Amino acid sequence: MPSDVLSGRVRQLRAKRGWTADDLAERMRHEGWSWGRSTVAKIEAVDRLNRRAVDVDELVSLAFVLGVSPIALLVPTASGSTNLTPNTTTQTGSAWHWMTGLLPMGGPLDGDESGPEAQRRFYSESAPNFVVTAETRVPGLRALQQQAASVIQALGVADERVPRVFPNVLAEVEQLHAASGRLLDGFRAYVGRVKREKGTK
Repeated sequence: MPSDVLSGRVRQLRAKRGWTADDLAERMRHEGWSWGRSTVAKIEAVDRLNRRAVDVDELVSLAFVLGVSPIALLVPTASGSTNLTPNTTTQTGSAWHWMTGLLPMGGPLDGDESGPEAQRRFYSESAPNFVVTAETRVPGLRALQQQAASVIQALGVADERVPRVFPNVLAEVEQLHAASGRLLDGFRAYVGRVKREKGTK
């Protein structure tokens, strides 16, 4: 579960930075939280019964203090599977891509709604408006991101499946290369159009 991941990731990242529990608590106090060493110890507790929950605001501040994305505190670093809900398990790579808005999962997107339209809706409802606007202005940007996500996800499958998916990985890389070319062409056309419009003013 994400709370189990968060507990381990906070412990791991704090140790990696050479901080004590007091050090992390002090940095959280600097960001406006009344944390002490015992707060950090309870958050990092291995036993769920003794663990202190972290609310959304604390999660964002904690990620900021540790210098990572909030998502990095919720997804394991090792490949394999992870629980998104008590009843839903998915590959770690898929969890990362879902949390970053690259992969539709759950909700009405499973079952009878699927395909490009569902993907577009998921993207438009997940991404900030300015990101969606950037995709509209530079056609191909989203396709490039999706191709990259597909390649990474394919590479992250269990070892025994790699031989079977490797030809597909090569195909994804080729598609990624083609998409990057289209993206570059679209960007050049956009820059040229802007220059022409400025020239006519």
